[in-house]
Amino acid sequence: MRGPSVVAITLGVLALGLAGALLFFGTPVAERAAPAVRESPARKSLAVPLDAEQASVTRVTGRVRDSTGQPVASAEVRLEPLEEDGTSEHAVTQADGSFVLETTAPGTRVFSVSAVGHLDILSQAHEVPREGLALDFTLAPAVLLEGIVVDDAGEPLEAAWVAAMTPPWQVEDTSQPSAESLAMEQAGGTLHRLGTYELARFETETDESGLFVLKLPKGGPHSLVASAEGFVTTRVEVEAPAQGLRLVLRAGGQVTGTVVSASGEPLWEVDLSLKADGTQTDSPSDTSDEQGRFGFRTVEPGRYTLTAAFDIGGPHRASQVVEVRPGEPSTVTLRMDTGLTVSGIVVDEAGQPLPDAEVKALSQRDTYAALEKQERGIRVDESVASTDASGRFTVAHLLPGKSLVSVEKPGYVLRGDTGEEGAPREKVVTAGATDVRLVLRYQGGLRGRLRRPDGTPITRFTVNDTSFQDEDGAFRLPIEEPGVMWLTLDAPGHTRTVREVQVEPGQDVDLGDLVLEAGRRVRGRVVDATTSAPIAKARVTVRLTRPARVAGSEGGGVPELASAQTDASGVFELEPVESGPLSLDVAHSSYLPVQQQLGSGDAPLELRLSSGARLEGTVKDRDGRPANGVLRVMPMGEQERHSTGLLRVKEGAFEVGGLEPGEYAIKVTTQYDLLGNPWSETHSSRYVPRRVTLAPDERRVLQFQEKEGRATLRLRMPRFTGIAPENIALDLAVLIPGTVPQVRSYGRVEGLGRDLGVPCPAPLASPEVVYDALPGGRYTYLLVGRNPEGRPPYVVHSEVLVVPEVGVLTRDIQPVWVPITRIIH
Repeated sequence: MRGPSVVAITLGVLALGLAGALLFFGTPVAERAAPAVRESPARKSLAVPLDAEQASVTRVTGRVRDSTGQPVASAEVRLEPLEEDGTSEHAVTQADGSFVLETTAPGTRVFSVSAVGHLDILSQAHEVPREGLALDFTLAPAVLLEGIVVDDAGEPLEAAWVAAMTPPWQVEDTSQPSAESLAMEQAGGTLHRLGTYELARFETETDESGLFVLKLPKGGPHSLVASAEGFVTTRVEVEAPAQGLRLVLRAGGQVTGTVVSASGEPLWEVDLSLKADGTQTDSPSDTSDEQGRFGFRTVEPGRYTLTAAFDIGGPHRASQVVEVRPGEPSTVTLRMDTGLTVSGIVVDEAGQPLPDAEVKALSQRDTYAALEKQERGIRVDESVASTDASGRFTVAHLLPGKSLVSVEKPGYVLRGDTGEEGAPREKVVTAGATDVRLVLRYQGGLRGRLRRPDGTPITRFTVNDTSFQDEDGAFRLPIEEPGVMWLTLDAPGHTRTVREVQVEPGQDVDLGDLVLEAGRRVRGRVVDATTSAPIAKARVTVRLTRPARVAGSEGGGVPELASAQTDASGVFELEPVESGPLSLDVAHSSYLPVQQQLGSGDAPLELRLSSGARLEGTVKDRDGRPANGVLRVMPMGEQERHSTGLLRVKEGAFEVGGLEPGEYAIKVTTQYDLLGNPWSETHSSRYVPRRVTLAPDERRVLQFQEKEGRATLRLRMPRFTGIAPENIALDLAVLIPGTVPQVRSYGRVEGLGRDLGVPCPAPLASPEVVYDALPGGRYTYLLVGRNPEGRPPYVVHSEVLVVPEVGVLTRDIQPVWVPITRIIH
């Protein structure tokens, strides 16, 4: 483990490297704390109107003092409105620190106070009554960094930006601001978080003489950063307080230009970077526009390598050396070889050309294997082209060698070569080919006409979320795959209609006239089956009752016709739905779901939900205090996974209802644990998972205590030598409370570990694994190994362990391997 000094050095370097970025892209992490201010309503008699004109004026009076109680003269007190269109006022304190502000707009106003040599008070809101108000402010002393910013000719620079960055400090609890963070915020700093570390930034601008003053809450080392338009950012290390600082900014150069193909055509979306010779630091970057143009502003003078990356069709690279001089633009034309083209024709099975098909091409990875060894994480996008009226296409930017070509057109799939089964996703071609022929097989389609009950056409509508507009109400919808499918019809002012249809391969089905009716009303109330209390936020959904299936149908979900959520009184009303046999589903996270058939009438319904089985309980940390976290409730059997699965534990209590009878696994975790972090005494919590079997309508109370057990389990792992029988490499281990039937699938072991597993305190490769603070009882230890012979690829060992209530159980694991027959459940 790295020592604290190494961590501090690492974070210091990181803070310096990010200083420039933080100047522009910082994110505050805490609200500003309240500065010292005292409100004295007793003085409000000072604001007494003397005549009709003064009657509308309200006075705010007070004094500004330093931390020793001495008056602060020449301090500026500003009063700002909350709304942007209001007026602002300001006053300067007298020798005794007093000030008077007059405003014609009483109400909530924002105050700020600033004075030389003191930390500012920023944005304090106070209610100013019509009769006036008195406020006293106390300013804390500031540690100053004072200096001047000049160019390399010694001329002062006005409006240069200067910022001081503090060294990073570690934050023990990142969920709330630390005392250090609040002090920095109160002093006007902006906080930035780097993992579990924070640093603060204080900033200002130079005046017309190039002078600056930075106010800091405390002294010590700081990174001082200065920048100005057209000048290169500079960074220096200083010790606060300091006077007479002189920051010299060098004029920067510019690099502009155009990136073009080998034939001179502008290239769009080329990524360009500029790296100084002999450096490994991050480089400025830009992306070319539609005319191939790019530009880098304010570049430090020197010798650079301009690199272009174009990752369409295949990874393409080009570079050029550029000399950057102070205050001068460098214009570059960068020429890239973006590879070869593939051209051809797209036709149907009858040989007829198909226009408007989208052809995509991608170079195979082996064509740029050498580049992948130099650059990690190359991501290449497909080169895309559309066929013209003659079905012709040309896709560009492919590397020499093999390429993968695919084609998309609604209602069609790529046909494979003779003898191939199924539809291939792509075809392998050689880059540079000019005679590629892509044959598409027609899948089929649907056509029909939408009508009102009086026979007039519906001219605007959607079919399966595809919009149509036709004077005769006609539509034609190509399909992705032949067989049985659901058709959903929607039109403004009409009911949603769904139909199950069957399309034979390559055929068009004429559905004729489809009439959308005015529909029927479905409304009612959802209540508790036991108490008859209304149930709010229950989801009510209506679907068409599925008739006898069409031949060849494999089922599939029936699209919903309408849905709604109950209000506070449990009442719901759906949009009108079509006539016919309908089914209604009601779901709520605290109740068992209900499904019933709807009758033909439109009388209000009363739907009664049963709360089912219920789990309640408490969660306490290792010190016995209520703990927050996340509760997972996982069905272990065939019952519905009706609960949300994840339930937030607030103030150490939880309650979940709507559970069907059966066995469940209950596991408590924290947000830290959910991120996949290993268990540790300082960050993670550890709760032993529970398994419970619930009877219908049972109410079960559970208490989870962190590390509540008093037993230790010590497991000595089997040796791995690579020589049989010690040639099974350990892959996965899970300790589960209770007994588990024989497991024969890898996915089942993973699921048990996720849902019920006790957190493993040591890597699997350790010779000994120790579980401490376990409650006594039976446990099952599952160990999965990889078979080097590959048949079967995985094996599993299962062992029941009886852990005492108190004491240590030591066991040498001697696996009896059983083949895993399935990877997935």
